[in-house]
Amino acid sequence: MSHEENDKDIIVSYLRYRLTQREEDFWAFEQILMEARCEPNLCWGKIQGLLLATCDESELSYVAAGPLEDLFNNFPDWTIARVTEEIGINRRLAFAVTQVWLQKDNSAFAEIEKLVDQYKLRNVNPLNCENWP
Repeated sequence: MSHEENDKDIIVSYLRYRLTQREEDFWAFEQILMEARCEPNLCWGKIQGLLLATCDESELSYVAAGPLEDLFNNFPDWTIARVTEEIGINRRLAFAVTQVWLQKDNSAFAEIEKLVDQYKLRNVNPLNCENWP
């Protein structure tokens, strides 16, 4: 199985687990959680795939509250650097960033607030291209 095929399986199983809570999909949840703790580059790739695979705001919020938030908590400066590179061109990532909940003492908190203000993301619709900054 190629790396891309494995990533696709993880992404599909992760999103399906959200909906069904099927035990046989829990491995994908665990895999992404482990990567968010130990392998930020691998996790970032999964997050990119998850964002592309989402169908609605609820799924985007699930990705935000899960692996994206975990990356901000575990690797705040690294994650801010990646998000800053893409937030202006990736509306799904931009919306996901607005759904992350961090403690105010997290070094990424103030940076996220700046990005949200800079790109006017307070009421962004991630699935609608109209009025995208």
